[in-house]
Amino acid sequence: VSGLGFWQCYGLHWVSLWVAGQYLFGHFSLSHTHTDTVDEDKFKNWVEFAVHHTVDINPQNPLINWVMGYLNCQVVHHLFPNMPQYKQPEVSKRLGR
Repeated sequence: VSGLGFWQCYGLHWVSLWVAGQYLFGHFSLSHTHTDTVDEDKFKNWVEFAVHHTVDINPQNPLINWVMGYLNCQVVHHLFPNMPQYKQPEVSKRLGR
């Protein structure tokens, strides 16, 4: 940033890291943390775990997809981790049927 000294740039760097961390924490906490936990004596397979312990957040809304960077399609992401993110809302729609 032109006109800023070292310490101002250093401070802006740490502020940007904090903002990015809050952004990511917000998305992951919405899609992972409010679901039930798994009892120690239960052993679910990966598909059951992905479907029952993560959620997709409004994947049919293009604005939400853009703002969340497709992190709102967590079920699909866990089931198909190599799928391009822009295709995840359509798969989420099919899984919801």
